[in-house]
Amino acid sequence: MEKEKKSSSKSRAPYFYLLALILLLLFSNMYLFYKKNTLEKERDESVAFLEGQKMQLQEEYKAIEEELNIFKEENYALDSSLTVMEGDLDLKKEEIESLLSKNSSTTGDLSKARLLIESLRDDLDSFRDQVQALSEQNQLLTQEVGELGSENKELNQQKEVLIVKTNELSRENVKVKQEKQQVEQQKQVLEVNNQQLQTYSQDVMAQNTGLRENLDEVKVVFKQQKEAIVELTDQREQLVEIKHELEEDRQELFTEKIELEEKKEILEEKKEELEDNYKVLTEEKEKVIEEKEKVIEEKEKVEEVNEEMQRKLDIASVMRISGVDFKGVRYKKNGKELVSTNSKKTDKLKVCFNVKPNPVAEKGEKLMQLRIVKPGGTVLYNEALGSGVLEMATEEKQVKYTVENYIDYNHVPKNYCMYWQDPAYSEGEYKAELYNGGVLVGGSSFAFKK
Repeated sequence: MEKEKKSSSKSRAPYFYLLALILLLLFSNMYLFYKKNTLEKERDESVAFLEGQKMQLQEEYKAIEEELNIFKEENYALDSSLTVMEGDLDLKKEEIESLLSKNSSTTGDLSKARLLIESLRDDLDSFRDQVQALSEQNQLLTQEVGELGSENKELNQQKEVLIVKTNELSRENVKVKQEKQQVEQQKQVLEVNNQQLQTYSQDVMAQNTGLRENLDEVKVVFKQQKEAIVELTDQREQLVEIKHELEEDRQELFTEKIELEEKKEILEEKKEELEDNYKVLTEEKEKVIEEKEKVIEEKEKVEEVNEEMQRKLDIASVMRISGVDFKGVRYKKNGKELVSTNSKKTDKLKVCFNVKPNPVAEKGEKLMQLRIVKPGGTVLYNEALGSGVLEMATEEKQVKYTVENYIDYNHVPKNYCMYWQDPAYSEGEYKAELYNGGVLVGGSSFAFKK
């Protein structure tokens, strides 16, 4: 049973494949038929569209062709250079007509025809522009021709004026020639007269030659005589002037002689008087010299006395002081001043003194000079802080001082203090000397403890 089933199934298998193949062919034919109808429909629609486009292009081409023909007829005579462009346009027209005359034009043909029509339109526009330009040039040429015509008229008028002037000049030339002939005739007559005058002049000159020679001789003699007369006249005038000058000189000499004699007498008298005066003056001079020497000696003595008195007066008028107190001081933070005997803790050196009344001294400011000598004999000295040099009144000597101050003296006892600050102080004895007017008026000393 199983073998029969297997053999029956094997025998039916080819029928199934054949049926499937038939069905496949059927469906394929149906699809092809549908596709054919669709393509034919699309082809008909495309052909109709292309035909419509073709007709539209033909209408556009006809319009352009008509416009071009009209334009060519109106403007063909303007410029022969347009014939080249016209040939290009004809070629494009023929190509467009060949494309549009086909019974079954393709899309490519129509596109090419469209491009040619657009190019034809552009060429037409260019053709118009060139024609317009040529028209404008034609108008300019017409204007220039009109201007040249007017200029030609003006030139013709000027030509006529020149012809008239030329005729006038010709007539004047004839007159000039006639006058020239008359002048030539007069010139010939004058030449004849001139020759006659020359002949007559030569005769006269020949006659006058002898007279001129005689006249020259007479002139020479006359000139010599005239010069001699002038010379004699000048000499006479010079002699007269010399005579007058001699007379004047003689008078002046005589007058001067008299004046000199008078002056001589006066001088003699003055000489005697001066000699007498000289003797008197000499005696007086000797007396004056003796008196002068006595006066000089007395003056020198008086000056010596005055200088000594002035020196004594200066010394007597110096400040009188007492109670000189010399010490070191230091300062607390509150500014209070304390006495210091330690050199390392000392801030300043202080010198106080009392001024006593001096009836010889005048009131007013008095200069006090303090001289501080530190251990070893060196004077504390700093010019930047007021130190200087003073002249001693009692001897010709200069000494250095440490500091100076002015005090107000009023004949009243008063206490004054002077300070000096040094960067550092040494152990040992310090001395203080007070000067007024170059005189040592007081002093004191103290020592820092070790």
